[in-house]
Amino acid sequence: MKVMNEKFLGGLSPIAGFFGFLRSVRSVIARLRVWRGGKAASVGGGSDGGPPLHLRRGSRGEAEARRFLTRHGLKFLTANFRSRRGEIDLIFRDRRGTMLVFVEVKTRSQVDTTVNPTILVSRKQQSRIARAALDYLRLAENPDVAIRFDVVEVHCSSDNGRGRWVCRHVAGAFGLPGTLRYMPSPGASRSLWRTGHA
Repeated sequence: MKVMNEKFLGGLSPIAGFFGFLRSVRSVIARLRVWRGGKAASVGGGSDGGPPLHLRRGSRGEAEARRFLTRHGLKFLTANFRSRRGEIDLIFRDRRGTMLVFVEVKTRSQVDTTVNPTILVSRKQQSRIARAALDYLRLAENPDVAIRFDVVEVHCSSDNGRGRWVCRHVAGAFGLPGTLRYMPSPGASRSLWRTGHA
């Protein structure tokens, strides 16, 4: 019997093999839950099996910032744009379609009204956001639009995220760093931004 167990378990002790078996059973159960439409338990996730609290709070913060900026007249284009050089949380255009607004969202559990939200975005982050914005503009064939970089600080009045959400918006928080410049294509159209399709 001992020889058979060692062969079956690949030379591991029966106890190590038993725990490995339990891990594989849990993995199969998690896959079945996903397949049936339920939630799978994630490693390091929240107590309800969902994503960790900081990721849920960040997603909710982006949704609140999007709602806030839309109420204040901006037209939503896309969220979480990624290029190899950086990521942009939210991208909007103004009502006239003459300006693109690239927004960095900072969701915080504690708010300090004496601190300007722009200092929450480091120079390195600003550079990554600006480079990603230039990549986005290049994909859009360098339209004839002005660009602006905003920061929105989002705070919830309770730790569990069920309280009142407050947004602080800083328009034009930073510009293109250093030697980076945006040059629209000659004769580029603005019609793409006026229709709201991106």
